Amino acid sequence: MKKENKKKMDRDLRKEQYESSDRTGRLIINFRNINHTMRALYEGKGSQKRILIVLLETGEITQRVLTERLGIQPGSASEVLAKLEHAGLIVRRPSDEDRRTTNVSLTEIGRE
Repeated sequence: MKKENKKKMDRDLRKEQYESSDRTGRLIINFRNINHTMRALYEGKGSQKRILIVLLETGEITQRVLTERLGIQPGSASEVLAKLEHAGLIVRRPSDEDRRTTNVSLTEIGRE
């Protein structure tokens, strides 16, 4: 009888481990989907608006600090900033202190 109980307990334990692993896998997939959705929101057109708001609040800011503050990827930020610059809403220029650093600020049109 003890041997049968042990086998049943082993089966139950394996089943619980499988179910736990399955739930963990589903959680990981859900988190990836949420991450993908959030990136699409924050790195899409919404980023343009958020960048303009930050620049309105801060005046001039380095591109690196701007991307860190908004939590977007530097490559995505460069792409969005290029569109805003092309639209005449912002200007990017090298820093006077460190030519490797790019400062970003609003134009008159961007402030309106």
